[in-house]
Formats: sequence, C-alpha cells, structure tokens
Amino acid sequence: MKIGIFAMLSEKTIDPVSAARRCEELGFESFWVPEHAIIPVHMKVPYPALDGKIPDPYTRFPDPFVLLGMAAAVTKTLKLGTAICLVPERHPLALAKEVATLDFYSQGRFIFEIGAG
Repeated sequence: MKIGIFAMLSEKTIDPVSAARRCEELGFESFWVPEHAIIPVHMKVPYPALDGKIPDPYTRFPDPFVLLGMAAAVTKTLKLGTAICLVPERHPLALAKEVATLDFYSQGRFIFEIGAG
C-alpha cells in the first residue's frame, strides 16, 4: 500500500522543507499540497460554516509550485503532487512551464492533479 500526506501549509504551520523531509524519513510515498489562487472578498452565497465567512486556512494557501519545489530540493524519493491545481485560475503557458520545470528538477517525481474549482 502506498500512503501519501496532504498538507495545508501556511506561514502559521510547519515549513514545507521540514514537512517534506519528515514525510520521506517516515516512509510516506507522496506529499500533496492544495491551492486556492483566487479567494473572493465577498460572496453572494455565504459559506455554510463560520457565519458565512471563508475559513481562514483557505485564505492562506501559498503557491503549490513554490512549496513543491522547496520539497523537491530536500528529498530524493518522495513523490510531489498538487491536490488540486485549479487550472482555470492560471495562465496556461505559465502553468505548463511551471509543471515542466518542477517535474524536470524533481526527476519525474511530480504528480499533476487538476480540477476546475
């Protein structure tokens, strides 16, 4: 069985370098980080919890490609994935270059999970 870790990291949590190193040391197969590139200031339909506000952690997601690049630099076998990348919120050519760069420098360990949000 292969088991991965999903980590909602921010400036308030463990840093991605320490988290990725520890995941690899413990024998996990993969390390996944989410994204929310665009968070609305106001919503027409309130979020169903927390008095209609978006939960604070969702407003603090760093860029997943920066986090996974940091993780790739300090690990050797850990697979690295987006959980998920919101493709419509990104420029297609810039995204293609980010994906290719991360996959190349991680020596093929990148897993690109995509969605529409």
